Amino acid sequence: LSFERYIVYHRIVGRSTFALVICHFALMLADFRTDQFSMRSSCIGLGIAWGTISGVLFMLMLVGTIDSVRQRCYELFRYTHMLSIPALTAACLHATSTIYFLLAPVTLYIVDLLLRLNQRAQPARIDTVRLYPGKVIELVVDAPDMCRRMRERKLTFGMFVYLRIPEVSPDPHDFHPFSISKFPKMPDQQEEEERGMGALGPGLGPEALRETRRLSIHIKNMGPNTWTDGLMKRALEEGTRMRIQVEGPYGEISMRWLARYPTLIAFGGGIGITQLMPVLESILDGPSRLRCLPNLTLFVLVWVVQHPDHFSWFKDLMDAAAALVNGEKAAVRRAAGLRVQLWLYATRVDGDPQPLIPGGGVPYIKGRPDIGGIMDQVGNEAGRRNRAGRGVAVVACGPKLMVSQVGQEVDRHGFHWRTLNFFI
Repeated sequence: LSFERYIVYHRIVGRSTFALVICHFALMLADFRTDQFSMRSSCIGLGIAWGTISGVLFMLMLVGTIDSVRQRCYELFRYTHMLSIPALTAACLHATSTIYFLLAPVTLYIVDLLLRLNQRAQPARIDTVRLYPGKVIELVVDAPDMCRRMRERKLTFGMFVYLRIPEVSPDPHDFHPFSISKFPKMPDQQEEEERGMGALGPGLGPEALRETRRLSIHIKNMGPNTWTDGLMKRALEEGTRMRIQVEGPYGEISMRWLARYPTLIAFGGGIGITQLMPVLESILDGPSRLRCLPNLTLFVLVWVVQHPDHFSWFKDLMDAAAALVNGEKAAVRRAAGLRVQLWLYATRVDGDPQPLIPGGGVPYIKGRPDIGGIMDQVGNEAGRRNRAGRGVAVVACGPKLMVSQVGQEVDRHGFHWRTLNFFI
């Protein structure tokens, strides 16, 4: 299951439960004047005090779930969440019938935990470490078992994994979520190469075999004294000698949803582009595009960064996309019924903007995008082929303000959209 899609319901249930606990406490105190610290056994449990203890522990958990606390101090959020064990234990002592309500969810949690532990035990190692401008690091991870599962399920877009690197944090439970920015080769790509249609000729060479078991993760340093800052420092010191544990993959964009649309607009802001690059990578590969997005005729990528050198995070894909837009491959793609547009923006530029690709290619634009103008242009084009933009899908991943603006324009144009941001 793509569990991050259901976290919103987890939050609703958790906060509703806390509200009911407060109401229960207030009613008992007002109507029955009961001693909240009594340890006398009753017909329902072993003492009222256990209920008070449980309520206090749930209050501490609630503090850790505040968005600003969770995002700035994830460890505090994680450790306060562990208070759920003593809190639920105290609740069972307060009212023994609680045990029966917990049997099913606790059993499911234990099964889920065992599956996660099995994933973490599977072999994985860091194959390559690359450092980029803007304090971004790329980890190329060799994880054969995980990549095999991904190929078998033919998963592609919008997925993430949990990483643990002992050299950064010795805590065995210190896993952090990051988007998969480049995926292993899919089966139909391998079949093409085996038939002699790929660059490797009539068989899979050593490098092609390695590509079937590797995935990439781009990680941005989020500031001093953060886990990502520690990762950057250790990567400079140890490189590929760092050990790694990987759990996942989780999440994915619904292929049934995207496959219906002939026009797709993707908005990425800064490092949020990591969720969208697998989409571009798939579109650049013919068999993968036909498998995942068979109806696609127009793909528009809008990427906003602070500095132009941040486009180097995905230079290989940008080079390939530029050739698709302006180069010799453009005619081939147009003949196949596919057009690609790139809108690249840099908000902090010294001097006049220069083409992204030396000697030509796709230039970037100084400033911020006119999101409404872009949708107007794409909508007018799509409206000539479809009714009122019904064939236009929009995905967005990036800063909250940008995603909010995209959402407002999507509503105005009547497009269909998904946000790929996830907040664990």
